[in-house]
Amino acid sequence: MIGFVEDQIRASGTGTFGANISSLAGAEPRCSMRRSRVNSALIDAHAERVARALAAADKAVSKAETATEKRFESVDEFRQRLSDQTRSLVSKVEFDAVRDSSAVRIADLASRLDKTEGNAVGLNAGWVYLIGGLSVAATLASLVVLVVQWTS
Repeated sequence: MIGFVEDQIRASGTGTFGANISSLAGAEPRCSMRRSRVNSALIDAHAERVARALAAADKAVSKAETATEKRFESVDEFRQRLSDQTRSLVSKVEFDAVRDSSAVRIADLASRLDKTEGNAVGLNAGWVYLIGGLSVAATLASLVVLVVQWTS
């Protein structure tokens, strides 16, 4: 504004002080109009930047919300898998009960096998004794036959 006033004083050059003031009085509305146009342009530019910033912020928020939803979906899927696994796996108490009953069965089967093997060993030993006894009896019978033949 001061520059405009100085330009007006220089432009008038000669004249009375009152004439200069009257010319300045007419300049004030023009400055005011220029100022209002500049202010209006600045406000419009600022409003446009604010609108762009708000649009970018909205876009960023929506992206963040989408990422959060995806992350929570994977967390929910993991929780579902854990609950399925918990339902399908055997608990420690059930496992211990089955293991103990299986251990008793295995011990019973082992004792049966030992008895069966013992019977088989005894049976095999009986055959050995029978064959040995028959061999001794055949040998004695052969000796008796030889002695009888030799004496006759």
